Amino acid sequence: NGKYDLAVAGFQRFVKDFPGTSLTPNAYYWLGESAYQQKDYVRAMQSFEYLTAEYPGNEKVPAALLKSGLAAGETGDLAKSKKNLKRVIEEFPTSDEAKLAKNKLAALAYAELLRGRKPAAIAAAEKVVATSQARTIRFLAALIFVEAGAAPKARPIAISLGNDLQPESQAYASIID
Repeated sequence: NGKYDLAVAGFQRFVKDFPGTSLTPNAYYWLGESAYQQKDYVRAMQSFEYLTAEYPGNEKVPAALLKSGLAAGETGDLAKSKKNLKRVIEEFPTSDEAKLAKNKLAALAYAELLRGRKPAAIAAAEKVVATSQARTIRFLAALIFVEAGAAPKARPIAISLGNDLQPESQAYASIID
């Protein structure tokens, strides 16, 4: 309910008083989440990174990597953001967090294009295409290719979308062409 200062204090106390319990990784996650909600992205990343380093097998690791990637993006550190998002996709490919990470990577690729960094945008779009079969993500990647001057890379995506029987896919294909 928005009492993040109180939550931060509670989770900090918990990890100090009970450093070795099975709930300690969860406390670090929620400490990071509370900091993230307060827009204290540096502190959020510290908590998420501690969790992933100290408790690599914990169930909260995919979410912590995702949130660390999002927090890094909020600070403007796109390289760190991409690194963490890619880790989610590579290490936890079937997780819900991996789907969200793919969407964010596609958005970051477009952000690179808007900043005039065409090679970085193309490289990011290639990574997205290599990891996702989602129509909307592939469509965005194809648009990035076209706008960045790499239209031949968009052609196979347009053909693939055009061959899909879904009207949405066919519409995407005609837009790319």
